[in-house]
Amino acid sequence: MIKRKQFNYINQKYTVPKTFVVKSSTSISGVPHIGNAADVIRHDAAVRALKDRGKKVKYIWVGEDMDALRKVPAGIPKHYKKYLGMPVADLPCPDGCCDNYSEHFCTLFVESLRKEFGTNPTFISTAKTYRKGVFHKDIKKIMANVAEVRSILDQYRKEPLPKDWNPWKPVCDECGKLMTTQVIGEPNAESVEYQCKDFSFQKFGSDSAYTDLKGCGHHGQSDLKKGNGKLLWRVEWAMLWNTWKVHLEGAGKEHYMPGGSFWTAGEIAEKILGFAEPYPGKNPIQPYEYITVGGAKMSASVGNTVATWEWPKFAPAEVLRLLFMKKPTKQRDFTYEGIFSVVDELDRFEKIYFGKEKVENKKELEDTKRLFAMSMVEMPKKYRAPISFTFLASLSAIHKEFKDVEKILKDLGHPIIDRAFTKKRFEQASRWFELYAPERMKYTVQDKSNVKLDATQQQAVKELVTLLNKKTLTEKQLFGSFRDICEQVNIQPKTFFQTIYTILINKQQGPKLAPLILAIGQKKAAAILKKTL
Repeated sequence: MIKRKQFNYINQKYTVPKTFVVKSSTSISGVPHIGNAADVIRHDAAVRALKDRGKKVKYIWVGEDMDALRKVPAGIPKHYKKYLGMPVADLPCPDGCCDNYSEHFCTLFVESLRKEFGTNPTFISTAKTYRKGVFHKDIKKIMANVAEVRSILDQYRKEPLPKDWNPWKPVCDECGKLMTTQVIGEPNAESVEYQCKDFSFQKFGSDSAYTDLKGCGHHGQSDLKKGNGKLLWRVEWAMLWNTWKVHLEGAGKEHYMPGGSFWTAGEIAEKILGFAEPYPGKNPIQPYEYITVGGAKMSASVGNTVATWEWPKFAPAEVLRLLFMKKPTKQRDFTYEGIFSVVDELDRFEKIYFGKEKVENKKELEDTKRLFAMSMVEMPKKYRAPISFTFLASLSAIHKEFKDVEKILKDLGHPIIDRAFTKKRFEQASRWFELYAPERMKYTVQDKSNVKLDATQQQAVKELVTLLNKKTLTEKQLFGSFRDICEQVNIQPKTFFQTIYTILINKQQGPKLAPLILAIGQKKAAAILKKTL
């Protein structure tokens, strides 16, 4: 990008800018969620990379709030169905705390990204920009060249657009709907005539189901300068690039297919508006793939995702950054139950970054250190010796206060180098354990067990009780003693572990046994075990 020399569609020299503009955007037709954050986080990585090269960068995030509400998202009151087809900027705030729906969710989204995820884009609303008349100059130019715009789009269509096709979509002055208006008559560079008619559109994810919207029948005139409407998507994208002089905006792979919206918008930008299409070459963030949840696409309407302001309550923000930064051009799947494995991966990267774990392959070492740095909200100054997320989660089943956990960690010989970091991780692990931990990890300590033991099991339990009452043990010492007991009484390790787990938590497996016993407390665990003898 920094060595680009030429426009993509016209024979014109490209001038490398002094300040690069990187754009990310999100349609606010649904509630913004962690899936939408992928675009913001990946572009933030590009911003960091440009700055690392000494370049000046302006980062903008565009809330596409002139888009119409197409479906009532999960968590939004059902009565919002009456607003279907209207721009989300014109919907009331669901909590009554902001001027409108889009301001409410854009503010929550952007502020959470700034506060928790280490990104700092400038927020721009498309609805406000339309209605301030900022786009009017480009809209006029596009309307004056509708035939050429139509010709660009027709190159990639099986059926050409009708001769009366028009890229402007007015908002009805009577009922406020956007999706039900249809341009009629001959448009000019200043206004278009429209009628509000009944309209049906295909429901997301369905081949046969449609949503029917009722038009009010109003005939009106849409003044382009007032901006009470919007351009259709591909044409709008070209205009947005030119308005804000965007040099980089990655997108999902569907936009980069032959004849996809990135290419047609780029051709319109160059041939109609005279602005170079944002950098079109392949790079680590374009075209990017999507992260799925349990094999399904993230969707607020389906309800398989969470808001960005909710994520940090149960998982580190850096985990989400890592999910989106690692191999962004490959589709990846994750589950909320499996978050702990990504935390473990992040902890390993921290070891490598600070030289606590050796990596012989030079490229792998450089890539890992770079990925760790890009995943960090704020770079740690030294190695923090992170405590296992799953261990902290398992401790939360017994201990609710961090001061109690802190004592156990000290007794176990786990150093707490960064107390605030460890405390926050414990709080996140506790919430994750409550919401998402797989059943095999969950447990409740029993006061008494009714399990019947054979002679060998009784002898093994007796030996363990004696050991636990004898002296304070470290995790390593206790784990080593399990092997000794099994050999001493001639019991299979599997049988030994299942026996102890069954007595303590009424399950045949659970969290690692040595930390579990130390978390319960040696004396208390010994007392529970002794009751079975």
